[in-house]
Amino acid sequence: MYADMRKSAEEYDFSDYPKDHSCYSTENKKVVGKFKDECNGRPITEFVSLRPKMYSIFEASGRNIKKAKGVQRVVVRKYLRHELYRKCLNQRRDMNHKQTVIRSHSHQMGVYEQNKKSLSPLYTKKWIAADGIRTRAFGHYLTARENAEAVEELLNELLGE
Repeated sequence: MYADMRKSAEEYDFSDYPKDHSCYSTENKKVVGKFKDECNGRPITEFVSLRPKMYSIFEASGRNIKKAKGVQRVVVRKYLRHELYRKCLNQRRDMNHKQTVIRSHSHQMGVYEQNKKSLSPLYTKKWIAADGIRTRAFGHYLTARENAEAVEELLNELLGE
């Protein structure tokens, strides 16, 4: 993998890698638009992505990097585990968690407890295949063909043909 990355090193920012790593370079340090390795050269064991900005990376060292946009950091740190991301993806169900927020309502400050959707496999920006993993852009010619076949099967089943 690193050999492939070195072939197109001009596209990557390797400045956060350990100095003794074979890919280490300060050439593209903090340059906007360059790919950056979130694990800084540490091997990844498993990656689960539910939607953009909602993913979990499990490293070989046992370290877990979790992201969930719109969910309080304390909830992500304390309650969300890599297994929950995997369960959410495989079982295709939403996960809810309680979080406490300070809000102003009619100029009155208050502390409220929210039951917020923390993890969700539903991604409305792309078409998701039946396996729950593969995605395609809406309007893709294969998506239209597969949807037509699925609708035809459903109609045949309903009509008893």
